[in-house]
Amino acid sequence: MSPPVVWICVAWSALALLFAGIGSLAWRTLFGDEPRSLHGCFWLGWLGVVAFLQVWQLFFRIDTWTQLVLLSFAVAGWSGWARGRQRRPPARWSRETWLFAGLGLALVAWTAARSLAPPGNLDTCLYFVQTIRWMEAYPLVVGLGNLQHGLGFNHSYYLYAALVDVGPFRGLGQHLGNGLLFLALGLRGLASTVRLVTPGARARASDLVWAAVLASALDQIGFIDLASPAADGALWSMNALLAAEGAAALLDGGLAVREGTVRFALFGAAVAVTVKALAVFVALPLVIFLSAVWAWPQVRSRFGPLLRWAAFSGTVADLPWMLRGLRLSGYPLYPSTLLDLHLPWRVPEAESRHELLYDRAFARFQSTVDFAHRSAYPWVRHWLAIEWLDDRVFLIPALAIALGLVTLAIAAAKTRRLPPAWPCLLPSLAAVVFWWAVAPDPRFATPLQWVLAAEILALVGFYARADVGRKLLWGFLAVPAVAGALVAARPDVPLDRFAPLPREHFEPATLASGEAVHRYLGCCLEVPCSDHPERLRLRRPGDWSGGLTSDRVAPPAAADR
Repeated sequence: MSPPVVWICVAWSALALLFAGIGSLAWRTLFGDEPRSLHGCFWLGWLGVVAFLQVWQLFFRIDTWTQLVLLSFAVAGWSGWARGRQRRPPARWSRETWLFAGLGLALVAWTAARSLAPPGNLDTCLYFVQTIRWMEAYPLVVGLGNLQHGLGFNHSYYLYAALVDVGPFRGLGQHLGNGLLFLALGLRGLASTVRLVTPGARARASDLVWAAVLASALDQIGFIDLASPAADGALWSMNALLAAEGAAALLDGGLAVREGTVRFALFGAAVAVTVKALAVFVALPLVIFLSAVWAWPQVRSRFGPLLRWAAFSGTVADLPWMLRGLRLSGYPLYPSTLLDLHLPWRVPEAESRHELLYDRAFARFQSTVDFAHRSAYPWVRHWLAIEWLDDRVFLIPALAIALGLVTLAIAAAKTRRLPPAWPCLLPSLAAVVFWWAVAPDPRFATPLQWVLAAEILALVGFYARADVGRKLLWGFLAVPAVAGALVAARPDVPLDRFAPLPREHFEPATLASGEAVHRYLGCCLEVPCSDHPERLRLRRPGDWSGGLTSDRVAPPAAADR
């Protein structure tokens, strides 16, 4: 491996240890028992760090001090892990373990190499990097959404992106963030895939779900822009994590869902929505279903603990997120204008509504329509024409879902019985309907489609003989194998260097209050930069930390001050 790939692997190892250590501490604190897996510790730690950073950045900028504070939590978590492991006999490496180790190292190296590519997402220059730079330079700046609409989106993913950008990797964090998330889920899927194909291994139905996550992860790693710090990468990860964990629990346990699974789902869903609000498609149906399944048999005794844990998750994750939204844009759910408090620094209401309509139209592939003057517009035929002809990301899992449902229906009609685990389909199907109704861009539901296809395949296996089930499995696993072969042939990854960020393109300008800024002409990376600076002024002249306001927002009446 070339030196840049090695350095990425070293950085990922350090970050994985950080998140797993914090997750180990959180697991003991919140769940009251020993962590069951490093995978669970990693993700609980990552979720906890994002929740922590939401509050931290209200008062402090993200820098090396932030990393040191988190490191202290990780050290405490690993100390507790070591004490717990002393009571267990050392594990012996089997043929399955050696196979996973070899394939896992190859996956890590390949993902690191793909992460060296230059960022290609156009929004990298629009607001991705700017958002990170503001978090590194200041605590949360009031009214920042006035400077550039993307700065008001309040995706907590950028707190994580800023965390991996400070310290030794200052200016190179875009090569670390999304790759690590894809890799964490890909390795978990690889472990299940190895278990499925190893003779004599004790495979479970949930392993099919995680094999589907591997297929989707390989597709993400190979075909999207890993080096752009886009929140869509974290959205994919949150959807894959929640959908797979929920499906695995329902497939393996039937309706006997454990309390720990419900707690993890509630906390994960609460944080996922802050990472990018569109995670609600998967998060909401899943937590409703899992909570109902767990609480229903003993609703009187379990409703209280369920309500308390949901309140805790919302208080820790979602209330700080909404407060951050109020400070960034004046709206807790920007670009939606719901709960508008008419704060003096809010983004003008007309601009917020326009941005919301644009985002909705963009998700329906109709961003060029004159939606500003039309409340409804035709889109379904246009959407289907694009997806049916061009998008393999949509077509492959959609075809698997359709064939699987037909097979399942025929088998159920012939045998006149349903598989015991059939309710596992309900939250996934509800999530698909929710996604289609609100924002049917395939990138918002890619892992969900793969997980639903795997759930159907697992249910079909209930009717199949062993040899038929094995053929179905190998046919399913051929999809990620083909995807990996296609990806390996791509020649556009530099292996000898970290690809730089794009060149900036701006011109000097001033705010209405007189401060010097950059006017956006195609690429702004450093702050401050705006596409309409003449409309803005600082709330405290000369002090960027005091925030901004727009000249087009009328000052509050005296009675409202």
